[in-house]
Amino acid sequence: MNDTTPFAIADPEDQEKGWFHGAWGGIKQIWDKGNSDFYLSGRYWHTSLGFTDEDRDRYDDWGLGGGYGRSLTDEKGNQRMLYALIAQDSFEKPMYLTGVGWLAQWRMPGDLRVGAGYSVAIIANSIATDYIPFPAPAPLVSIGNEKVSLYCTFFNSILYFFAKTSF
Repeated sequence: MNDTTPFAIADPEDQEKGWFHGAWGGIKQIWDKGNSDFYLSGRYWHTSLGFTDEDRDRYDDWGLGGGYGRSLTDEKGNQRMLYALIAQDSFEKPMYLTGVGWLAQWRMPGDLRVGAGYSVAIIANSIATDYIPFPAPAPLVSIGNEKVSLYCTFFNSILYFFAKTSF
């Protein structure tokens, strides 16, 4: 598990100072050496696992918004991400999220890649937290190429789809 955190790509000097110092060193590596990314927030799917039909009828499924981040592909071909987004939540109010992500990636025919991993975000929204930031670990999957990818994550019985383009 530790190999998937920013700690794993930190300089050895940072790692020797402890886990938090090493993780911060890895975050700096992603920021300094990674690609710039633009995020486009997409769509929510409120599953029947946590929402009634009446709830789903009154929620807005379009999480319009965007964000900025940095991503770095490591020597194994895995992707490490830093991101910050602002999108509308299911009640069309602002939702703020920032975090880190890690994806193991597998090459498919052509330039296509699929990925699976996780993200740990700090989220503040009107629904679940009344804008009090809280940590939200979540699974993360992707399909795309080096420049454009579609992502999906699952949290609080909601599937959330968004896209990223790197430049």
